[in-house]
Amino acid sequence: MEEKLNVLKARLGEIQDLHHAAAVLGWDQQTYMPPGGAAARAEQLATLGKTAHAWFITDEIGELLEALSSDAAGWDYDSDEASLVRVVARDYEKALYDSMTGVGRALFTTSAILVIGFMVNIVSVMDGQKSFGILLSAVIAVALVADFLLMPALILWLKPFGPEAKEAS
Repeated sequence: MEEKLNVLKARLGEIQDLHHAAAVLGWDQQTYMPPGGAAARAEQLATLGKTAHAWFITDEIGELLEALSSDAAGWDYDSDEASLVRVVARDYEKALYDSMTGVGRALFTTSAILVIGFMVNIVSVMDGQKSFGILLSAVIAVALVADFLLMPALILWLKPFGPEAKEAS
């Protein structure tokens, strides 16, 4: 248990280092950076934020939290360790939820626009064009449903991200 807690603290420390680096870059942007450097600085800050988020939502963090959460039941509720596990688990769930809802909204919006766009073919005077519009709209709608229902299960099963993906390749 102590080893898992130390690994979690080490990973969280690395993630916090990225946030600190982003804070320094943000401060520099506000105080010393020449106007022509804004685009490059925005990319740097975005990369640090994206990397910190990706490191936080890895399976390793989730597995550590799962193992530690079961151990934390026997700890004093107000202890530093129990509070750390509780707060990080809450933040981890929120980060995963935010990732899925962000991607889900974009996926739904794109698919809906494509379905509506191809449904315009229904008003065509050519029968082949009508059939094409209906068929393509149906295929996109089925793909959207599959993305929402099957993709999360496939990601959990295949684990294409994180350390497991690196070991497989």
